[in-house]
Amino acid sequence: MRNWFAVALVFTLAILAWSSIGKSLTGHYLQIPFGLDRNIWQLLLSLPVLYAARGFFTGAVAALRQGTLDMNVLVAVAIGTSWVYSVAVTAGLSGQVFYDAGAMLATFVLLGHWFEMRSRGSASDAIRTLLDLAPPTAVVLRDGEPAEVPTAQIAVGDMLLIRPGAKVPVDAEVAEGESEVDESTVTGESLPVHKGAGDKLTGATINKNGTLPA
Repeated sequence: MRNWFAVALVFTLAILAWSSIGKSLTGHYLQIPFGLDRNIWQLLLSLPVLYAARGFFTGAVAALRQGTLDMNVLVAVAIGTSWVYSVAVTAGLSGQVFYDAGAMLATFVLLGHWFEMRSRGSASDAIRTLLDLAPPTAVVLRDGEPAEVPTAQIAVGDMLLIRPGAKVPVDAEVAEGESEVDESTVTGESLPVHKGAGDKLTGATINKNGTLPA
């Protein structure tokens, strides 16, 4: 998404440079390369922007097939309408082209999607890091006897035996006993927290002294 935003930004700035906005900034129109018509030149510059924003059009088609209207539909209609109308004007229809408006819209929305994906990636990394703190195995009481099993195989209703110095493998509730639990890895609290029967335990925290069936 970052790369597509960069592509859209470069060509959008180029479109603006050869548009009326560029004229208002420099006081004159820039010379068109290769002797092309101004509208045709802006059309050519808009094609990479349109390609970079193609995800909105495919998303809009998928949404319409499901009978829903989402942001992809809104963005695709706005960009598509401005571009199709501008192409019609370039082909001879009386009016004004809007390649710059459509390109700017596509660029700003791509920027927003890039920021959104960065935020999602950061949240996913934080959750993954938290999950990695959990121990690979846990001690489960089966018929009153402790058995070591992979943490991934723990099911709701299992009775865990959390010994002193061991990590709490999953979120649980203390069944009996008392202990101090170090929750600094999760909450940042530096002092151990007292836990007794009925108290909640958070996975990846560390049992400090007492043995906790949970």
